[in-house]
Amino acid sequence: MEETIKVLIAEDVDPIRRRYKAVLKKCPDIEVVADVATGEEACKAARELNPDVILMDIEMEAKDAGIRATGEILSEMPDIKIIILTVYEEDELVFSAFRLGACDYVLKNASNEEIVNAVTSAYRGQSPIRPEICLLYTSPSPRDRSVS
Repeated sequence: MEETIKVLIAEDVDPIRRRYKAVLKKCPDIEVVADVATGEEACKAARELNPDVILMDIEMEAKDAGIRATGEILSEMPDIKIIILTVYEEDELVFSAFRLGACDYVLKNASNEEIVNAVTSAYRGQSPIRPEICLLYTSPSPRDRSVS
């Protein structure tokens, strides 16, 4: 039998947070250890519960709350896998999260299967570098394009 994957959900929109929790609770090898609504709560819960994977919204109590929480958590607990939750595929904040060590991102409207696959892949260290992120690495940023 495989180990249980401990997941922390950090999402400020209650219906979305409940959806993720319901989806993950259907999986026998995944345990949702906590669900929180702020980056500050995510940091506190991560320290107390030491989850394997965190689903982290970017925008919670502030536009970059999830990014700040990601940096703080990974600086203290680098083995935790953080998956960014976002409504935008091409968001500079998603790119920032990857620079801080996030291992994947999932669109908030992702299918149940995509959510579960992201969690299990992250846990196994098999998170993909999605094509959208590769483009961010290889394309000049809007800021760079405006300078030329």
